[in-house]
Amino acid sequence: MTSRYGAVLVDRPLDRSQTEVAGTCLLSAPAGNVAESADPRFVVLAHPLEFEILAGTGYTWSDLYRQGRYVLVTNVVCRRCGAVFQKRKLGAPGEPGCTVAILIGLLSGAAAGLRAHRLLVGVLVFCSIGGATAALAAWIARWRVRRRFPARAAALAAESSCPACGADDAAPISRVRSVRCPACRQQSLRFIHAGIS
Repeated sequence: MTSRYGAVLVDRPLDRSQTEVAGTCLLSAPAGNVAESADPRFVVLAHPLEFEILAGTGYTWSDLYRQGRYVLVTNVVCRRCGAVFQKRKLGAPGEPGCTVAILIGLLSGAAAGLRAHRLLVGVLVFCSIGGATAALAAWIARWRVRRRFPARAAALAAESSCPACGADDAAPISRVRSVRCPACRQQSLRFIHAGIS
């Protein structure tokens, strides 16, 4: 199950159907309904086909940023009933400023390494300055999108309650170790994080 992914907020549903792993595989269901997402507002940018899927929507990455259409989706588990559902928030696509962050990190790392006459110092400065610059650029991009589209950001953030029991007590699937079984509501399920694609 994917813990976090991106999606495109569309004005009208696409002609083709789409499926995503949404956690319903924990329950007994007919084969055709297992892990199917039926929310037509979002087009999931499944990895590694993000560019191909995005091209099918008619938008570009720049369009998603300028029009506030990129949505960060996190699969979460309700701690009260064990249901798996999605929490969404408005975001900025990709990591804006990544190239700039690498350049700033390289220049800073090279200068620090030459000044100290140590390669390790240069590598450490590159990693820390480059990482901090990338994180700051991503935060600014997300902040700008949410500031430009406050109603959309608020509407997505308001959809945080569990659709099964109504509780607002969920944790990201990647951080959960055990939850109440969604089938019997009594026994506990244990999650083991196996890997990330």
